[in-house]
Amino acid sequence: MDVPTLRKSYTILDSVLRGGAYLNIELNSLKDDNDKNTVVKIVYGTLENYYECAYVLDALVLRPPKAKFRALFLQAIYALRHLDAAKYAVVNASVELSAKIGGAEIKGFVNAVLKRVAKGEPEEMPDPASEKGREIALNAPSWLIDKLENEGYDAENALRARSNKRKHVRLSAKCREGETALGEEAGAERSESGGYFVAVTPRVTALVGEGKATFQSPSSMEAVLAFGDVCGKSFLDLCAAPGGKAVFAAERGASVTACDVHPHRTELIRAYAERIGVDLKAEVNDGTVYRRDFDSRFDCVLIDAPCSGLGILSSRPDIVLNRQPSDFRSLAEIQKKLLLTGSRYVAIGGLLVYSTCTLSRAENEGQINEFLKNNGEFRIEGYGIVPEGMRTILPDDRMDGFFIARLRRQP
Repeated sequence: MDVPTLRKSYTILDSVLRGGAYLNIELNSLKDDNDKNTVVKIVYGTLENYYECAYVLDALVLRPPKAKFRALFLQAIYALRHLDAAKYAVVNASVELSAKIGGAEIKGFVNAVLKRVAKGEPEEMPDPASEKGREIALNAPSWLIDKLENEGYDAENALRARSNKRKHVRLSAKCREGETALGEEAGAERSESGGYFVAVTPRVTALVGEGKATFQSPSSMEAVLAFGDVCGKSFLDLCAAPGGKAVFAAERGASVTACDVHPHRTELIRAYAERIGVDLKAEVNDGTVYRRDFDSRFDCVLIDAPCSGLGILSSRPDIVLNRQPSDFRSLAEIQKKLLLTGSRYVAIGGLLVYSTCTLSRAENEGQINEFLKNNGEFRIEGYGIVPEGMRTILPDDRMDGFFIARLRRQP
């Protein structure tokens, strides 16, 4: 364990914990250096054991350290308690890093606290049945645990970290027929969605870099598959960035218009499409604001709404740390506006698919039921992977948690 490695993991964790950055975007900025796997392991491990590490820190200090040192302490505590690394090396490297972050005067304090952790302090952790104990066991705030249980979910399953699960990729149109795409070393296993569960080998990484494959969860693919055959149809992805579903629809033959409210995220869509080698139209657009030129224009409208993200905690453990109870109310208002506006863009007889990556019933069934109550020209329609017209996919070792609803606009 050395200072440069800890500096990289610290930078990512500090950006997430103090700056509110998205973990996946921060990790994408990592270069393929020799210590990349170690950095990723420290980052995920710290976030997946956040409540444990935070409890240990709070138990050993009289006053919380300055905010800029919190990530340093938490990652060091994780490494000391969970990694097979020399404890003296973790302590020494963390002390040196603290001086680079905040000056030499902090070194003694960091050294003293981390040496106590290295010796096994605190000796006792909270009772697992207590509120603190449950937070540590499930790595989530008690209010969120209660919310999931009150909605009938198994909170342990929903919140369980699965960062070691295999990645899901699908091959793009650039993979010509007959080309050996995935090597045996990847252990490729076909998924029901048409992609593959794989180990991320150099071969897989190379294919993704060449645009011959792309990482995409099967749940995400199914939001597009829920439309059925989209070949030759006009397709609007109202909240498209970073572009996975829009690109997938374009590969399936749809004429795609992909929108996002932020210009820089719209550029991500264009870059994604260019890498995969498909044509689509990407434009800046606020999906909550009505556009007359979009009215009744599209055969297919996808609203992959901003949500609380409770279905993807296995790959995004940072979500629970940045989520507040008030977020559910504000997100619900945005989702309602997107549904009302996006539904006006569906052609007569066309399809509207609403999807989220959360388990919150208010954001899922609640939104659809409320929409149908006030919009009689739409009907729930079952099809294929959404046999009842609405489907909740529970998270497991293969699938992310997801919700999909398929609605038809009546003539």
